[in-house]
Amino acid sequence: MILYLLFFMISAFSFICFDFKLSAVFQQCGYRIGEFFSCAATKAESLKTARFSCLYTLALLTLSAVSDDFPVTVCLFAVLGIGIPFAYALAGKTVKRVKFTARFTRIYVLAVILFSGLCFSAYFPLAFLEKLGFGEYSGITAVGFCSFFIPLLLPLSATALYPLDRAKYLASKRKCAEKLKSRPDLTVIGITGSAGKTSVKNYLFEMLSRKYTALKTPESYNTPLGICKTVEKLGEEHEIFVCEMGARRAGDIKEICEMVRPKIGVITAITEQHTATLGGIEGVKRTKYELIEELKGGFAVFSSDTSGSAELYEKCEKEKYLAGINGKDVRAENVVLKEGKILFDIVIFGKKYSCSCFLLGRHAVTDICVAAAVASKLGVKDEDIVIAISGLKGEKHRLEEIKTPSGITVIDDGYNANIEGIRAAAEVLAAYKGGKIVVTAGIVESDDAERINEEVGKAFSGAADKVIAFGKNADAIARGFSGETVKTDSVGGAKKILGTEVKSGDVVLFANDIPDRYL
Repeated sequence: MILYLLFFMISAFSFICFDFKLSAVFQQCGYRIGEFFSCAATKAESLKTARFSCLYTLALLTLSAVSDDFPVTVCLFAVLGIGIPFAYALAGKTVKRVKFTARFTRIYVLAVILFSGLCFSAYFPLAFLEKLGFGEYSGITAVGFCSFFIPLLLPLSATALYPLDRAKYLASKRKCAEKLKSRPDLTVIGITGSAGKTSVKNYLFEMLSRKYTALKTPESYNTPLGICKTVEKLGEEHEIFVCEMGARRAGDIKEICEMVRPKIGVITAITEQHTATLGGIEGVKRTKYELIEELKGGFAVFSSDTSGSAELYEKCEKEKYLAGINGKDVRAENVVLKEGKILFDIVIFGKKYSCSCFLLGRHAVTDICVAAAVASKLGVKDEDIVIAISGLKGEKHRLEEIKTPSGITVIDDGYNANIEGIRAAAEVLAAYKGGKIVVTAGIVESDDAERINEEVGKAFSGAADKVIAFGKNADAIARGFSGETVKTDSVGGAKKILGTEVKSGDVVLFANDIPDRYL
């Protein structure tokens, strides 16, 4: 009985450890089974799981062959059963931790139960090895043997729970749509683009709050379920709902629009982000333009500072405005980047105002202009817009400046990356004094990774003294960078290199925190 109880506990523990990183990959793939297997089949993580599974099975089988003392067997089984999986978990640290949402928790708990059941099912057949002379406790090798099947269990669990999850998803969307439909007085603003969505949303919210009671999707909530959770908080006092809309597949924006029925549409920068899943840059433009096609009256505002968004402006036949540093309706002049600060003049529909804010990057000025255009058209006074600009704060992991006690300046631009953002980060880095080091994995979601990552290297040429490149794009980045490039296999390796080279007064830019699904 003790052995059975220990067997159950260690089987569950083994699953948790062996599935530690695969769980992160599965969640980052949006629980899409085909996408998960495509990632897992080509990543070193699967090979590492197989190696540890072989080691695990061999160790347990050896134990069962050499031990005939029950207490000793139990103790050794506990040590091996806990030690080897734990060592694997330490070796498989994740870059982005799993978020235990209600859906993921259901999938994960069922997968643990399935694994424990699988181990018990394999226990009794393997126990017959005793008759072949392999040892008195050969059945305990079931945990090691079954660990080979761990990569299959999360997808299997997700498939089993799909009808329930789909029903909950549709019910949430329906409830959200009905609540918004009951508020015809509510102005819904949809914001999408390859980059700048969250920044424009937050800047616009601060400007609108000078006149209106507004609600916005928090953080980077831009999926249907995230939007549904936000709408649950919608009250009668809210006059405007600012809704960020993300897309990884064609039709994603249209799906959100059918739910929230936006009156105003905002297209931020269009860059080579998510081109691998959206079908190239043309696919990106088509998908983002779904927002404009679905507008229920109102007007549209486009960023002027990327060719893709400017092209969509020309295509639009609805009421429209062009905003950005090079904007027609709202633009910026005399932009000066300083350490930790931006100075510029903003021209709002012909009237000029001097502004300053504690943000980093020229692209922040573009996003401010886009937000100002929407706020102005909704009746917010220009003076209030300028006051709101002076109080704007940067977002976490988006060119966030961090001063360390040791005198090192860290610029965290790790949320994600596109080539325009990389160029903006390079310009920010160039404004600082001292030694300058960039740590980057380049741009991973592109259908032309070689070319685009050479551009990443070129962008940092002249702005950085050294680039520490990790991941599969390291060679392409090195070809583009004119200075010294150090290549390593992971962000952990990059941090070890930094630990030996960085000194007080240096500036370190972390550009793009690559998700586990690409490692």
